[in-house]
Amino acid sequence: MPRGGKRPGAGRPRKKPESESTTFTLTQGNYEPLARPGIIILDKAVKKATETITLSASISKYEPYSKLGLGNKFLKAYEEDELIKSCINLIAQFTMAAGFETKVEPETEPKAAELKAYIDQINAQVNLDNIIRIAIINAQIFGKAAFEIVWDKDEPEMLIPLDPTQITPNISEDWRLQGFDYKSEELAYTPEQILYFPYNCLFGDMEGLSAIEPIYDAFETRKMILTEALREATIVLWAGIGIHRLDTSGTDWTKEQIEQIIRQHISQIKPGKHIATTARWDIQIVDLKPNLENLIATLEYLDQAIIANFQVPRFLLGREKEVNRATAYAELEAFIKGPIQEMQRWIKRELEAQWYNRLAEKFFKEKNGVKIRHIWNPIQTSDFIELIRSVARAYDRGQGFLTREEALELLNLTKK
Repeated sequence: MPRGGKRPGAGRPRKKPESESTTFTLTQGNYEPLARPGIIILDKAVKKATETITLSASISKYEPYSKLGLGNKFLKAYEEDELIKSCINLIAQFTMAAGFETKVEPETEPKAAELKAYIDQINAQVNLDNIIRIAIINAQIFGKAAFEIVWDKDEPEMLIPLDPTQITPNISEDWRLQGFDYKSEELAYTPEQILYFPYNCLFGDMEGLSAIEPIYDAFETRKMILTEALREATIVLWAGIGIHRLDTSGTDWTKEQIEQIIRQHISQIKPGKHIATTARWDIQIVDLKPNLENLIATLEYLDQAIIANFQVPRFLLGREKEVNRATAYAELEAFIKGPIQEMQRWIKRELEAQWYNRLAEKFFKEKNGVKIRHIWNPIQTSDFIELIRSVARAYDRGQGFLTREEALELLNLTKK
């Protein structure tokens, strides 16, 4: 039997029994937490350099995992390919661009205002904005995203990202979710302990599909062109290829001596450099002409395949040579009303079913039919100000996808 039996969270390093509250000291601006694993959340943080303050802190029930998906090929594609990473990050960025609100239904509920304040306070406490962003990115990479809900009495204290490659929904024979298996531990979590986002889930297994899978071959080919083919072609085009023949006639060199002379000669060869030698070498330069146009055309084709897969406007990725304002409006409008609103609807459904309903039941201590709605604020692409903001995000103070000249051209402005 796996370590820990079938208790919730089994299989993780166990902690020694201790009280729910512990303390640590803060002296002269230096933190000295207790030397053991676990997340420490301060109730109040007061920092003074001249005195020692003892603070109360609560320790999370489970230990977090920070190294997600080690060795996963889709994570590798996201980390190594700037185009794939940019597409996924832009979808997450635009999904969260205008923020969201919560709404209590029915509005006539006597405690509606109090319930909304409670929900908003919990959302802020667990940093739900960032959790949604992480969920969108992880779900597109792995096909799913999962968060462990850590409770402090009757309130969620935090949401900890779990390794998507290690979590599997446990589905019963009658297609009901019984819980989640994690790191080979069967039913390590109950459904109530997990906030789960299966992406593009087409079957009843709740596994989801990675957005990178359809273009993974394109990623590998693109990587080969960028890291090997273009680099090699550039060197060959610049310096050519030399055939070096060593004349060994009339010598009594041994095989080992000849190999040593060749190795020494080759070690001195650098493109564009001259070599002085007394050895008898006959050097012939072969003028090869790598077909760079075909390589670049293939690279552009692969870029287009990746961009089309994510449906991100090319101008946001800096892939358009010329962009006018009318085209930008049309592309941005299609982007917002297409993949972005689809992503928002999916996140909304999962949050209302798994997150807000549970919080409402905790608030009332029973099921009473009151619902919390997740309302996305609209992104007004028809407003020129919104276009400016979109371009500003893409420019990102010179660190983004657009250059200053491209950003000004997109806004139909002249650089002064």
